[in-house]
Amino acid sequence: MAKFIDYLVDTGIIANNKQISTNNMMFELSDYLKNLTASDSFDMANRIYDCWKLKLKQKQNPTCLVKIITKIALGKPFRILNSQKNLSSPQQFRNQQRSLSQQQLQYQSPLDKCKLSQMGFNDTCERLYQDGIAQKVKKEQFEQEKCKQELRDCTFKPQISAEKLGTNDTEVFDRLYKSQLACKNDFSEVKQKQEIVQCTFTPQITKQQSISNYQPIEQIFERLFQESVNRNNMKLSLAPTREERELQQCTFKPQISQRQLNRSGDDIFARLHNESAEKQQIKAFQKLESETKELESCTFKPKINTHSNFSPSSQPAFDRLYMLSSKSKQTGLDESQKRQKTNPKTIGTNESLYERMKNHVNKRKRTLNLIQQEYDKELTFKPNINLRQGNLQSRLENRNQSVASVKSETKLKPNLNQSQLSSIRLYNTRKSQQDKENDNLTVLTETAHFKNDQKKKQSIQDL
Repeated sequence: MAKFIDYLVDTGIIANNKQISTNNMMFELSDYLKNLTASDSFDMANRIYDCWKLKLKQKQNPTCLVKIITKIALGKPFRILNSQKNLSSPQQFRNQQRSLSQQQLQYQSPLDKCKLSQMGFNDTCERLYQDGIAQKVKKEQFEQEKCKQELRDCTFKPQISAEKLGTNDTEVFDRLYKSQLACKNDFSEVKQKQEIVQCTFTPQITKQQSISNYQPIEQIFERLFQESVNRNNMKLSLAPTREERELQQCTFKPQISQRQLNRSGDDIFARLHNESAEKQQIKAFQKLESETKELESCTFKPKINTHSNFSPSSQPAFDRLYMLSSKSKQTGLDESQKRQKTNPKTIGTNESLYERMKNHVNKRKRTLNLIQQEYDKELTFKPNINLRQGNLQSRLENRNQSVASVKSETKLKPNLNQSQLSSIRLYNTRKSQQDKENDNLTVLTETAHFKNDQKKKQSIQDL
């Protein structure tokens, strides 16, 4: 057990031998690993991996042991280089690794558990950031070494002119655009030259056309206008000759009246227009004559209001409605002013619409209540509500008694005389008829009262 604890101290998992006792070593080790933070666990994993790699290299090649030890122990020197951003050569880097002080070598010494627990998230980020910078420095050093090695192999040196070196002052986009534009222009010129070479036809152009190419625009318009005028004059001059030629071929000559010849001189459109106007005038006169005849036959003359004489057709509808609305507004204002003059007290009572409506509703309720009270005073009849029910019960009792009496009659028939039986029957029939009449009277009175109540309720609702 003691050897295992010494192994843990050597690998850097624990700092001292006293942290874990030999009695409960596994439990204490598990508790210790549970309490580690994220950064502590990451460091622990690195240490275990380095120890495993060290043993593997010892088995394969014991000479590489020194290099692995230096790599494990040199975590802080890389951070110092990254913070100062010194890109040194590999030889200087090896010398710095050899001349490390004992304080720097103790950086990777086993950490105390309390110190590991005090480290937080910021320490982890800082450590990872420093590791990243160290890797970047290594990469840059490797690239520099690679470039130097490639340059040693390259013996060719191109000749660069001073003009091209001076073009670096301009922006890249402008320089590329100018070069591309020049290439495009050169390509278009070459294309035009090739097309001209392929064209063997050479047209013969007159001197007049060549001169017209150099004329100003105003002279060209005048020339074209004059040409169109000359063309029209020529057409007009050739028209009668063409008609004469056609007439020479025609041998038939129709006889046309003088009236038609005179009419043909006028314009057809004007003549037709005048005829239609004359017809419309004749129709209008005929309509007026018929209306006047009808009015002469009518003797009734109604009294028409002066406002109705205002013909809406003589004025547009929008203007007429606007005038009517303005007049109504003006009359309303005049009436309100007159009321204010006649009743100055109404100006002080600024009652809102809600209050006025509320007062109106309350007033109406009061009037309805008064009408109901007066109507109730007039009603002197107070019916018994259970009267009909009582009558029904009494009728049922009477019927039962009559049935019982009839049954008793059948039993008493042999003991009674004929006269006694007839008197009993008459009494029973009269009693049943009286009960029926009473029932009919009660029903009629109830229906009459019900109808009167319905009529009065309807009159109250109408009010």
